[in-house]
Amino acid sequence: MMARSLHEPPDAVRGPRDDIAGRGRPGRNPRRRRGRASAGHQRRSRNPVRLRLPHPGAVLPRIRATAPIPRSRARSRGSVCGHPRDARSQRSRGRTLCLWGGGGEDPADRRARRASSGTLRRTRSVRGGTEHAGAGRPHSVTFRGFVAVDIPPSPSLEQFAEQLHHASASLKVVSTDQLHLTVKFLGDTEEGLVPEIEGAIREACADIRPFEITVRETGAFPSLSRMNVIWVGVDGAEPIGRAAAALDASLESLGFAAERRPWKAHVTLARVKGHRDLDRVRGLLEAHRDDVFGHHRVDRIYLKKSVLTPGGAQYSVVSTVVFGE
Repeated sequence: MMARSLHEPPDAVRGPRDDIAGRGRPGRNPRRRRGRASAGHQRRSRNPVRLRLPHPGAVLPRIRATAPIPRSRARSRGSVCGHPRDARSQRSRGRTLCLWGGGGEDPADRRARRASSGTLRRTRSVRGGTEHAGAGRPHSVTFRGFVAVDIPPSPSLEQFAEQLHHASASLKVVSTDQLHLTVKFLGDTEEGLVPEIEGAIREACADIRPFEITVRETGAFPSLSRMNVIWVGVDGAEPIGRAAAALDASLESLGFAAERRPWKAHVTLARVKGHRDLDRVRGLLEAHRDDVFGHHRVDRIYLKKSVLTPGGAQYSVVSTVVFGE
């Protein structure tokens, strides 16, 4: 007489399901059970009594999907109304019934309904900016704008930028022909607002005459121990500081956010993108802390736009305001 396995239930409690399950496999594989559970298979109950639920269409006629779809397509696409197939949706007889409500509406019809009611906002990229469209609203092209004063590169400043480039691969050094003193960052700017922005710049700079600045000192934001931006300072830029405050107040009425921090005259040389060899960068900043990188005459201010490219941001002039005119 064969000995009974410790895992085998006594004959009094064995049922036909256990006999069928035991054919061809001496024991249950827990890995197979876990794999089936993770794949979404439902665990079969030992209870021979099965509960039969009424057809969902009879209980919730409003949310019944009217367009039958094949089972293979239903498994890959999810529900008819666009929601993912999960606990909120239920398949029955080749249909996917969504319990969110409005499950019978076709996605194309829903998009058309939203467009007619003005709730659909489309955005597509265009060259040099982004085009927005809404119901009853003409297309408007936007660009990434800012107000700035150009800083011509001096030989000493170019040499220092080259040293930063070789000091660490974690730095993204700004090209010396694009160095500028930022007066006001605008962000997404509609081209239709350019005349009003130019008028605000002229008004803010009405009392400014050409003046001299000195580029000197080095530093990092927010600090040398936690560097995000490497900069050189600017002395003699007080007229630009006053214009920045006036421009910030006037552009707020056009929808541009006001600056939360006080304006500080600086020229961004590099941005920190990693953590390698930053000690060498700190050593360079300490060594050139009090260096003078040149004197420049400032006689105009620009409204510029920035276009992001694989090689970095490219700047171009949108409008120019000359001091004293």
